[in-house]
Amino acid sequence: GAVGNGIANDAPAVQLAVNAAIAAGGGTVWFAGTFLLNSTIQVYSATNIRFDGPGTLTNGVSTAPMIRFRNSEYCSVSRTLTMIGNWVSASIGLELDGCLYGDFWIRGDSWPTGMNVITSASATQNCAYNDLSLNIANSVNPMVFKGTGTYFASNNRIGSVQAGLATGSGIGINFVQYADTNKFAWASISLGTSGQQAVVFNSGTPASDVGVYENDFSFLILQGFTSGTVGITANTGSSPEVRHSFVRYRLAGSSLPT
Repeated sequence: GAVGNGIANDAPAVQLAVNAAIAAGGGTVWFAGTFLLNSTIQVYSATNIRFDGPGTLTNGVSTAPMIRFRNSEYCSVSRTLTMIGNWVSASIGLELDGCLYGDFWIRGDSWPTGMNVITSASATQNCAYNDLSLNIANSVNPMVFKGTGTYFASNNRIGSVQAGLATGSGIGINFVQYADTNKFAWASISLGTSGQQAVVFNSGTPASDVGVYENDFSFLILQGFTSGTVGITANTGSSPEVRHSFVRYRLAGSSLPT
């Protein structure tokens, strides 16, 4: 029932296709065309669900994810899909909530938050052992890792991150709390506005044990194009939890980040 013209709201039809794939025990939801999604596509308690195709997904969802995978395993989003955010208020491109063994890409433009790797109160397991990659031209908070304490955002392998921070005091890669042992092969963050930070270890409550440690970058390129940007911030509280993290980095740009 999807139209695929980028004008009609295709979220109900896409959700029906997803539900059919979940009921079948797995399957590929194929996108060819431009699909406007005005409500969150929910992939809950699913196995082997794949989003694929040469299509474009355009966001019309405010203050919520366009696509949310929750308590699901062996799911994936292909790098061939393009996701356009259109700066809808506080929206998120892709949210992974308690997901295991997945392979997720987000490639697109104009996302307040690109990829949320979290364990919410609704999660029944860690968000872990996923292969993740991200390529977003303009964002505020491209990539966020946040656990709850009961479950962690941990042990994920990130192949590549390419992101430009467009406006505001955003954070490129944000380890909020209960995020550990996430490994980045390669990342490049461009900072364009004063106050922006490329990587923050522990942006949660510094006075408490927030479990942010051993998140490593094999190679990180930090590019600053205005004064007042910050490359790496590591917050520690009374019982420091930012520890044993390894970053190999290079500074670039017309105005180097601090």
